Amino acid sequence: MSTLEVKAIQAPTGYDLQMPAGHILQVVQAQYSTNTTTTSTSFVTSGLNATITPSSTSNKILVSFSIEAYTNSTDYCYVTAFRGTVSGTNLGNSVGGLGFIRTDAYVYSPISNAILDSPSTTSAQTYTVGFRSNGAGTVGVCYTKNAVATLTLMEVQG
Repeated sequence: MSTLEVKAIQAPTGYDLQMPAGHILQVVQAQYSTNTTTTSTSFVTSGLNATITPSSTSNKILVSFSIEAYTNSTDYCYVTAFRGTVSGTNLGNSVGGLGFIRTDAYVYSPISNAILDSPSTTSAQTYTVGFRSNGAGTVGVCYTKNAVATLTLMEVQG
């Protein structure tokens, strides 16, 4: 059996090395664990955000999050991801976002989702997880003592 050992692979002058479509080029992850609440019916920031810089305009960003949401009344807690701030591009449904919980009593539950975004730029892109109430009471994220929300951004070769 032979062994090939290299320190680096470099394209010849005039050529551009490209990974095949679908390969993950870089990964960025953020965590957040502060209890944040709202009664707003408009999306507000959860405090969970991360920034990634795509290397090509044809590449996509896989946005994946997991966050503990809670309600303490007959309310819905809607959660979604945005490109930019919560006034930016909602990557989910404009009303329901990318997930929700509803209860007639106090409850908390994880909400996780992933969506593939096409920002079509090589400029730094910030992604933010936001949440909102339907107006029936207080909702929040990261309520329990050890709750840690995560947001993972992966650049995918286009």
